[in-house]
Amino acid sequence: PDMNASWTPKESPSDLWLEKSLFAGQHIASMGFGAHTLVFFTTIYYILKQRNGKKPRWLEYVTAIFVSSLVYVVCSIYQEEIVYINQRDYPGGPFAWITQREGGTANIIGQSGGIICLALTDALLLCRCFAVWGHQWSVIVFPFLMYLASLGALFTAQLAQPDQGWWGHSIQNFSRPYFLIVLSFNIITSALLVARLLYMRRLIIRVIGPEHARVYTAAATIVIESALPLGLYCLVLAVIYSIQNYAENLLIVALVQLEAMASETIILRVVRGRAWTRTTTSDIISE
Repeated sequence: PDMNASWTPKESPSDLWLEKSLFAGQHIASMGFGAHTLVFFTTIYYILKQRNGKKPRWLEYVTAIFVSSLVYVVCSIYQEEIVYINQRDYPGGPFAWITQREGGTANIIGQSGGIICLALTDALLLCRCFAVWGHQWSVIVFPFLMYLASLGALFTAQLAQPDQGWWGHSIQNFSRPYFLIVLSFNIITSALLVARLLYMRRLIIRVIGPEHARVYTAAATIVIESALPLGLYCLVLAVIYSIQNYAENLLIVALVQLEAMASETIILRVVRGRAWTRTTTSDIISE
């Protein structure tokens, strides 16, 4: 009884689905930021707790991740307010505004914050790969090249063009390759970390037994240190994104928060002395 067809906007089902996916995606991203806030303050607590009178390590890095993700989510919420409240009588409705007017200041700042956050978190995953694989440069050459390609400077500059929306033809020439590279980077680095950690897990268990190696070989350890949930999430998103289905909007907006949480949980293990390092295997076996 509350749904009257005569009140439905005169838009195609595809356009309505785009608006619904963007609106719902923003709520999903906000929930992700709430979870990220909890992880951030937990990580900060242990960083400050472990400093022992010295300048705390990782504090600036973790704070930069949080602030950039905060800028991203705040600007995204403000963008929704503009589209659906302040400018809802824009000719053609919200869909027209989304496709024609997304080169505004708020959107540029928000997307730049998201790109900065992704660049910071991807850098940590790259460094973790380098450390866990015993500083073998050959292993990270390809991920490193992907990381350079994903920095997104051209994407941000293209977004700044007046009246060029996210879904315009010109911006998609940059946005889709950019996000596919970011997603592929996370899938590959996660796979490299999983493979290496599983190998070292078997080696340590064979030498000293499962009970003594539990801190480093538990399933939860492998999942956290390899960013496995993030890798699986990116795999699903990459499939949806490659076929250009609007369902991507339900997932891609939460990517920034998920990457931030994955990085901060790894740092949490580092500051607590429980993370894998280049010498973890040899140190444990020699004890």
